[in-house]
Amino acid sequence: PDFWLTRFLTYPLAPDQVATFLRVSSVAGALYAVVGYARLTSGHSHRTWALVSAFAPLALFIVAYARITDFASEAPWAGAAIGLAFLYGAATRQMSLRLSEQGYEAAAASYASAAIGFLAAACAILLRNEWLTVALALIVPGLAWVESYLPLRMLGRLAIMLTGVVVIRLVFNPALLHYDIGETIVFNALLYSYG
Repeated sequence: PDFWLTRFLTYPLAPDQVATFLRVSSVAGALYAVVGYARLTSGHSHRTWALVSAFAPLALFIVAYARITDFASEAPWAGAAIGLAFLYGAATRQMSLRLSEQGYEAAAASYASAAIGFLAAACAILLRNEWLTVALALIVPGLAWVESYLPLRMLGRLAIMLTGVVVIRLVFNPALLHYDIGETIVFNALLYSYG
C-alpha cells in the first residue's frame, strides 16, 4: 500500500477536477499522437517519434482510466480503448506501406504494439476473473495473424510477452480457485481458462 505508483494511480480526484484532468490528458495524448504521426508521414522516420506517438497516449489513457474510475469496469472506457486500437491499427497499416524505407519498420511495430496495448486495456477494463485470461490468450493468435501480413519481428516478441502474462496469471493467481467455475464436472470454467 505504500508503493508510490499505486498511491498515485488510485489517489482519488476531487469531483471538480475530473473534467479538467480528463481534458488535459486527452489533449496531451492527442498532441503526442498527431505530432509524432505527422513527423513520421513527412519523412522523419526517427524511432523516437514512433515510440512517443505510440506509447505516450497509451500511458496517458491508462493513468486517466485508473485515476478517474479507480479500476472499475466501465464500458465507455473500454469502447474508447477499442476505438483507439482501431486508429493505431490504421496507423500501422500506413506505416507498413513504407516498410522498404529505412526506419519505418520500427514505426509500424510501435503502432502495432500500441494497438495491441489498447486492445488488452479494453479487455482488462471490461473483463474480470477467468474471462480476462481467456481474452488475453485470444489476442496471441490475433498477433500471429497480423504477423502473417506484416513481417514485423516485434509482433513475435509481443506474442511471447503476452503468452508469459497469461501463463503467470494462470500459475500464480491464488484467486483462481475461488472463481465461480460452474456445477459441471469436466466442462466448466477451468477447462476453457486453462485451454
